[in-house]
Amino acid sequence: HEGKSQEKERWEDAFEKINTKTGRTILDIGTGTGFVPLTISKFLNEKDTLICSDVSKKMLSIVEKKLKSSKFQLELKIIKERSGNLNFKKIDLKEKMVDYLLKRKVQDKNKGKKILQEAIKNLNLPRKGLYRFIDKKNT
Repeated sequence: HEGKSQEKERWEDAFEKINTKTGRTILDIGTGTGFVPLTISKFLNEKDTLICSDVSKKMLSIVEKKLKSSKFQLELKIIKERSGNLNFKKIDLKEKMVDYLLKRKVQDKNKGKKILQEAIKNLNLPRKGLYRFIDKKNT
């Protein structure tokens, strides 16, 4: 079982390696407490767009406040929707382009696979993007 500090390091390492361009669009599915967006925030800048989605309006409100109080300002979009019901066709994106698709925990691997397939089908994802899904046990 991996602790939060190890998981945080893994997310930071992944973003540090790909932190080469600006104006990126990052979609975090199932944002929850904002662990992933807050962890990678030091690699983002004002030209980036961060889209956070979660079923809980309360969680999204907390994450939005945390991110807006950070040292940087970037475009932040909030989508209140359950991960499995996320309508990728209706997400307001420039050219439907998402550079990085993130999902921290997947309770059901089949559901996670379906979410990823829907995203790939409906979004303009780069061939060498970061698609990071971690299952319930963080493996």
